[in-house]
Amino acid sequence: MKTFRIRSRTALAAAATCALSTAAGAADMTLTPAPGSAVIIQTPSASPALRVPPSGIVELPAVGAAPASLSEPLCLEPTTGALGRCDPAQLTSGPTGPTGATGPQGPAGADGTAGAKGDAGPTGATGAAGPTGATGATGATGATGPIGPTGTTGATGATGAAGPEGPAGAMGPAGVNGANGATGATGATGATGATGATGATGVGLPGPTGPQGHRGHKARQAQERQA
Repeated sequence: MKTFRIRSRTALAAAATCALSTAAGAADMTLTPAPGSAVIIQTPSASPALRVPPSGIVELPAVGAAPASLSEPLCLEPTTGALGRCDPAQLTSGPTGPTGATGPQGPAGADGTAGAKGDAGPTGATGAAGPTGATGATGATGATGPIGPTGTTGATGATGAAGPEGPAGAMGPAGVNGANGATGATGATGATGATGATGATGVGLPGPTGPQGHRGHKARQAQERQA
């Protein structure tokens, strides 16, 4: 028997119709309404329980309002119209319906326990340099480091301009006398001195010869130069 899933109210109405026919036993009941009219079976409270309009579609109005409480699908034999439980092997899924609208985000769940640390991933590409931050406060002066090795002597710089002449220093002490110079040339002979006055004529024996007179002025200057 070929079966398929019935998802509409028509299958449920057909099931109710089959149940009513079974309860009637051998005495079949045929209801034929007037043209354009429907067959309606009501509950004791006068609510429509089964309705067959002129189109022939079986409707069960009360089923749509009833809460969902059953789990078995109902199948139809297309040749005879018999209803029954579906063979799970014969059930086929219909096409996937359109995706419904995304529901609102639920509350955040509690944090789970931290997992084990994974292996370090490869280093990513260097990002662009960020803007320069504000200059921080000047730190304390660190300890003086050791003196580095002496560098090579630089080239001699150009001679600077001569400075202004300083004031004359105090006279130093007299130096030791130098060695006597060579004797100078003999000076020219001085002029002959004036003739002395004639002495008075002596009386008696001639006296001793007098001392030699002084040298002239020029002779004295020549002697001093020689000294």
